[in-house]
Amino acid sequence: MLVSTQHALDEIGSDVLRPFKEVYVFDDSSATFEIAGPGDSTTNQGQVGDTDAVLRPDEARGLHAKLFVTDEGWDASVWTGSANATASAFERNVEFLVELTGKKSKVGIDALIAPATDGRVTFRNLLERYSIERQASVPDAASAAIEDRLEALRRFLAGKANLGLEVRSAEAGFDVVLQGDPVPAELLAGIRAVGWLATFDQASAKPLDALVAGKEVAFRVASVVSISAFLAIELAAGSGDAAQFCRFALKLPLIGAPGDRIPAILRHLLGDREHFLRYLLFLLARDANEKGTDAGSARRLADLLAELPPVDAGNGNRGPSLPLVEELLRALSRAPERLDAVHDLLREVTASADGASLLPAGFREVWEPIWAARESVR
Repeated sequence: MLVSTQHALDEIGSDVLRPFKEVYVFDDSSATFEIAGPGDSTTNQGQVGDTDAVLRPDEARGLHAKLFVTDEGWDASVWTGSANATASAFERNVEFLVELTGKKSKVGIDALIAPATDGRVTFRNLLERYSIERQASVPDAASAAIEDRLEALRRFLAGKANLGLEVRSAEAGFDVVLQGDPVPAELLAGIRAVGWLATFDQASAKPLDALVAGKEVAFRVASVVSISAFLAIELAAGSGDAAQFCRFALKLPLIGAPGDRIPAILRHLLGDREHFLRYLLFLLARDANEKGTDAGSARRLADLLAELPPVDAGNGNRGPSLPLVEELLRALSRAPERLDAVHDLLREVTASADGASLLPAGFREVWEPIWAARESVR
């Protein structure tokens, strides 16, 4: 079974496609996705997760999503993330994947591609059969030219433009200002270019036309945790069925960010004692070479998280639980270097009174002798 995009299959000869029993393309009429997130009146409008959004079919075309499904015995794993199915992705690049596991009968390969028989929506519902007998079309020259122009502008912005971000204090928060060398007018001619900070959604995007004259583009943020070195960019050209889009993100030099930005982001992400304890256990479950968590550590981490008692609903407080104390002592005995990450976390979190409040009552009394023992074995 082969699943690909319409234009990719159109460029392949039928002799290449015939060995496949079934060939499918994504059905554009079904490509509407709802993206919902809880509202948060304390953050900026348009920030990721603040509002509900719907991804229109025209926006979903060319969606570069990756999904890997593997069966192993009665179980299955579903991997999703940034990696393509290439040697570069799995041997050389820095990629991020999340593994979800479950029963093969529920999330395995057959469950993914089997037609629905009870009215449920499955992956197969998003596909339509491609006729292998159709003659492969010749790539459209105009479409190829647009694609080349989008790629040329993308490469310039990613390299030769020398883009960077500067943080400046503003009356209501901060201005994150995009700066760079002038972009040649011929590169931007006929192309709609917009950009937005990755901590926000595309509703906050601003035109990048000012870059032609070497002018600045400012993004207003209300809090230090919204400052980001990642800039998302969308380039678009053409219209109707001939429209083409190119979306990418750049990690740019960030100048002038407040010194407390990283601790503030960390406190914002952890949020409360519950999340602090969970993250602490995650650090303690990492394998010694710091490449991640091995299978045994991952299972132990899941068991530990399940054992955590709920926070007292009355005051949101609890002392260090027995599983946490055991893990701290286990790390001290078997892999004391894991405690270094805990020490760094505590230094960042306790840099302010708000962060210090994340620590469970009595945690310092438990931690200080353990850390002293760690220092003595360096």
